[in-house]
Amino acid sequence: MIIWGVMRLVDSGKYRPTAHSVVVLATLLMMLLHALLAFGQKAEYESYFEFRTVLMPKVQEENHWSLTKEQVYEKYGAKLQSDRIAESEIARRLKLLRTEHAVLDADFYSRYYLDSSSNFNHAPNNFLMEVVKGVRPGSALDYGMGTGPKLHLPRKPWMGCVEI
Repeated sequence: MIIWGVMRLVDSGKYRPTAHSVVVLATLLMMLLHALLAFGQKAEYESYFEFRTVLMPKVQEENHWSLTKEQVYEKYGAKLQSDRIAESEIARRLKLLRTEHAVLDADFYSRYYLDSSSNFNHAPNNFLMEVVKGVRPGSALDYGMGTGPKLHLPRKPWMGCVEI
């Protein structure tokens, strides 16, 4: 709606965009897009949180961590049936687990790291802080330094921070 309004204003000849206004508008649109993507986790993935944090560990612990993924999925399906979840919903959830496991995990961790109440260390890694102290900023490759560096290096004028 905003884009349509701006385009209409420009097309009317009443507004002549400057390079600065175009950059500002593009920046605002990118910020909006980023916010939508960052907080736009799919609602159909909501059930994975309970599966991942409650059911899967409980079932595995009860079975001395000896079950395969498929056996855990079968127990999950049985639990959903006992909770009177519709067969179509059970089939949907199990299909997601079997075919989209990596996507579900990515969504799980996105939610975790975006949640301000998540319990993880937000501080930069002390070892990394020592290594980069006094080093002229440039490119960086983060290889297994935990969660803190990705919060620290981008605050400094480092380019190409990649976490592996």
